Amino acid sequence: MSLLFIGRSNAAQLAKAVPPHHTENGLRNYPPTPGDAVPDIGFIWRRMFFGDLLEMPSNHVISEPLSLSNLDLFKDENSITWIGHATFLINLNGKYILTDPFFSKSVSPFLCPKRFVPPGISLKNLPLIDFIIISHNHCSHLDADAIEELPNKNKIKVLVPLGLGAFFKESRYSTVYEVDWEGQVSIDNIKFTALPAVHDSGRGPFDENETLWCSWAIDHLDRKIYFAGDTGYSPIISKKLEKPPMDLIMPYYLSVHMNPET
Repeated sequence: MSLLFIGRSNAAQLAKAVPPHHTENGLRNYPPTPGDAVPDIGFIWRRMFFGDLLEMPSNHVISEPLSLSNLDLFKDENSITWIGHATFLINLNGKYILTDPFFSKSVSPFLCPKRFVPPGISLKNLPLIDFIIISHNHCSHLDADAIEELPNKNKIKVLVPLGLGAFFKESRYSTVYEVDWEGQVSIDNIKFTALPAVHDSGRGPFDENETLWCSWAIDHLDRKIYFAGDTGYSPIISKKLEKPPMDLIMPYYLSVHMNPET
């Protein structure tokens, strides 16, 4: 089993030049954002107690058999399949990349938001995954049950922001790359770059911002994909997306998230 640290992640490097998003008390957004310390209580309240009131149109999603048929139809071409929330299945040159896996019915069993529709493709029907990339450790982006149930752990390459390597190591994944912002990993002619993000982390009330959050640039030959995960707007991120420009951007949205308008 290997756990590889990429970027400014070891003690010797940090002693020489501490990146500005590292602090004595943990990690932070940089440049700092005004809303960092202000949780959106109203949003949390609405999703916890009223989230199930939203009605989905009958034609909002296609059936899983049709999703699987389309996936098989384009298996020899580069493609992206939206499974739900921030979970995408990316096929690049026959290599399958799974982003922020979330397949459970709810974020947690305790008064937490439930998903409105089932995953477009269920966990059991996924093709064998080659790469997993994680933007941060919120439960809606890092589903512990899905991570535990995925097969092929000895062959999957996992790329995570700082502090999340142990999560996958404990689940018996063989190769985990733990990266700081600007860290790069190149495998099978695919380059993954961890970029800054405006967000936060934490899976409970006592681990806020102990692990890093990031967005990802994925480069393969002449194709450039940006996976935002969860990030708000930042001029630093905008500059990184301009040169070279991205062919496809997969954003998310809300207060500390990015939307197409930003």
